[in-house]
Amino acid sequence: MIDNDAWTMEERLWCEGESAYRDLVHPGCIMVFVAPLGILQGSEIIESIRQSPRWDWIRMTEKCFAQPSDDVMVLAYRALANRRETEAYHAYCTSTYHACENEWKLVQHQQTPHAI
Repeated sequence: MIDNDAWTMEERLWCEGESAYRDLVHPGCIMVFVAPLGILQGSEIIESIRQSPRWDWIRMTEKCFAQPSDDVMVLAYRALANRRETEAYHAYCTSTYHACENEWKLVQHQQTPHAI
């Protein structure tokens, strides 16, 4: 995986809708968010996407990319994102992808909000 492609996939998950999640997220994926979402897995993730507006834009800084094996890659970054009519959202994030049948699928994502 070329790391630029990885960052493009990550941006799709922030800004695109349900179709991006169906394309890129493994059915057993686990995501961790601040309350009230908390820990989500599988179909809970898709349902949360249906109920929440997508982000208008995301800026990722302090990017770290690791590929410890041919079929695993890990992203870590600082996110600044915004939705209409809300304050900017700041978080440290990690995402882990696994190559499944020649496609990269997100298997883990975590966000830790932080103040600026």
